[in-house]
Amino acid sequence: MPLAARPRIGLSNVVYALMTDETAETYGTIYPLAHAMDLTYDPASSLASLFTDDGLGFVAETTGEQTIGLGNADILPADYARLLGNTYSNGGVTYNTLDQSPYVALGYKTLRTGKDGSNLVYDYTWLYKCKFKKPSFDAKTKGNAIEYQTIKLEGLVAKLANNDYMFKVRTDDATLPAATLAGFFTAVTLPTTSLTAVTVGTITGASGAKTITIPFAKSGETFLMQDGSDSQITISVVSTGALLAGTNTFTKSAAGTAPTITIANTNIAAVAYLVSVTSNVKDTNGISVTPKSQLVTPA
Repeated sequence: MPLAARPRIGLSNVVYALMTDETAETYGTIYPLAHAMDLTYDPASSLASLFTDDGLGFVAETTGEQTIGLGNADILPADYARLLGNTYSNGGVTYNTLDQSPYVALGYKTLRTGKDGSNLVYDYTWLYKCKFKKPSFDAKTKGNAIEYQTIKLEGLVAKLANNDYMFKVRTDDATLPAATLAGFFTAVTLPTTSLTAVTVGTITGASGAKTITIPFAKSGETFLMQDGSDSQITISVVSTGALLAGTNTFTKSAAGTAPTITIANTNIAAVAYLVSVTSNVKDTNGISVTPKSQLVTPA
């Protein structure tokens, strides 16, 4: 069934995440940014014409300096400091001339008119690499009429290494996978990475190195796992049923077509273990693994 025409009428659920690694293009915690009033975006797109044989023969297009503006009723001090590179400590924000605004991904929902059955219809959007400049402000005394003094953030939008700069979906599109919507704002959603579940390969162990290694895969694509933990990956001694004693250290490999999480523990020996991986283990897009348990005897 074709999509119905539904003009946009709203803006809500603005969220942001700091880019934690500009080379790997990975992001940290998703933070909500309440009380959004308006959002403006201009890709500064332009066309150039070339006339040949007495007519317009060619048209080329380019994307220019992309600008973004975000108006908010208020921004809390911790969010303000994170977005603009200031220091928030002990209830105060310190401003320094050397402060640098970080790159952030900005996500938001825009409501459309009408409904898809009983469901409201939204656009979900991520802008991947925004940088906001320090805003100006003024203050006025209160007069006979109330005049709100709100905050306007302005900045630029850069592209990722693969030239992507924005990802947008519409919730009434029947071709949209349910997993895309379910995880859209739990992590920065990158269209170049599959949103299907991550699978666990054959788990191996090395008694000499005192390690157990868990490989992950999905359709041969390059992706990166989040950090593992004892609550997500358990190692039980088969002969006793007890959890492996000692401290487990989790190390994830760099992004690859088959990234791994390696668990090191000085008590790992050449005995049988039951290694269980839960769905709480996720890649950096917030996509869960398919749970798996496997018997492993480190060589």
